[in-house]
Amino acid sequence: MMEKSSGLILYRKRGNTNELEFFLAHAGGPHNKNNDYWLFPKGHNEQCDWSEDIMFKSDIESWIQGFRNTAIREYFEETADEMPIKLNIQPVFVGHFKQRKSKTVFVFAHECTWDLRPENCYSNTMQFEYKGEILTIPENDDFKWMTYNELKNKTHQKHLPYYEKIIEINSN
Repeated sequence: MMEKSSGLILYRKRGNTNELEFFLAHAGGPHNKNNDYWLFPKGHNEQCDWSEDIMFKSDIESWIQGFRNTAIREYFEETADEMPIKLNIQPVFVGHFKQRKSKTVFVFAHECTWDLRPENCYSNTMQFEYKGEILTIPENDDFKWMTYNELKNKTHQKHLPYYEKIIEINSN
């Protein structure tokens, strides 16, 4: 069965320039402790993201709305920033990619118009086994705003086309 995931890329203009900054999370856990690996908040689709009016429709926009709901929920769970929910944002679908053979990630983007401060964010926790012990750790342990040039060597290469697409859309 194909696993599906959705994520939200928030962006803003840097200061008084037209250069964009992107909001990224640092993956937590001992597997990433010494890595400078950053990504946009994303996670698995869950039943709660699919209301009846979405679930039983076959049109693509209804399905996109379900994935959009996942992206917003996962963003909130991984940052504790409730503004996207309060503002009822409708992020733009920018594409999807295969993360691995059995997993597809749907990517959404939205301009951050609120005062999002990385130091105020915190993540939900996860449990996993590491060297025979069950550990409970934050899913993400740090947050930052980065320009494309700052993030391009610190994130998964499959994510770069989506940052580039957001830059292109905002340059017109």
